[in-house]
Amino acid sequence: HITYLAVLEGPHIVYCDKVDPQGENAPRAFRMRLDAHSCALGKAILAYKSRDELKEIYKSYTLHKHTSNTITTLDKLYLNLEKVRKKGYSLNEAETFDYVYGIGAPIMDSQKRAIAGIAISGTKGSINVKTVENLANKVRAVQSLGYMGLSASKAKITKDDIQNPTYSRHGSLGWNYRMPELCCAVALAQVERIDVLVAQRKAVG
Repeated sequence: HITYLAVLEGPHIVYCDKVDPQGENAPRAFRMRLDAHSCALGKAILAYKSRDELKEIYKSYTLHKHTSNTITTLDKLYLNLEKVRKKGYSLNEAETFDYVYGIGAPIMDSQKRAIAGIAISGTKGSINVKTVENLANKVRAVQSLGYMGLSASKAKITKDDIQNPTYSRHGSLGWNYRMPELCCAVALAQVERIDVLVAQRKAVG
């Protein structure tokens, strides 16, 4: 599956990054746009807008019909977004392109606002009734920094979960290594001087 990161700009999502398992990753200037109402990324973010906010977004923009599966009315979109909020993930069932399916999840800030979205895309052969639950849990694990235990009936990790010493936090060891921004900045500065630092270390013995 291809993984995408995007933000919402009006009625569109704007891609910020793309990771392709085949190695065809996005350049830094990757800024492709899609209609938010017809893709998993867009619906993952729109789900956390109020009805009034949705009306404002679409007051001068119609919900364009890309395929026979595209949602084309605001009322139907709002009903779909209610399901997204309850489940914690969104689906694109060939709603922008006939052959593309996707699963998305919101990235929330400290105020519980969806500031971006993350999603995977594939064909019906890889994203379907049999695979969607497992794939959705993986997408939501990334969205929640790798915490386990998310499912269709459990949309978020609670404070009690995190403080429970028996709670199985991560399914992958790498998720346990997170750094604050200051440490990341220091690490990046050191990487730029890595040759000098290694030479100094060798000189000391």
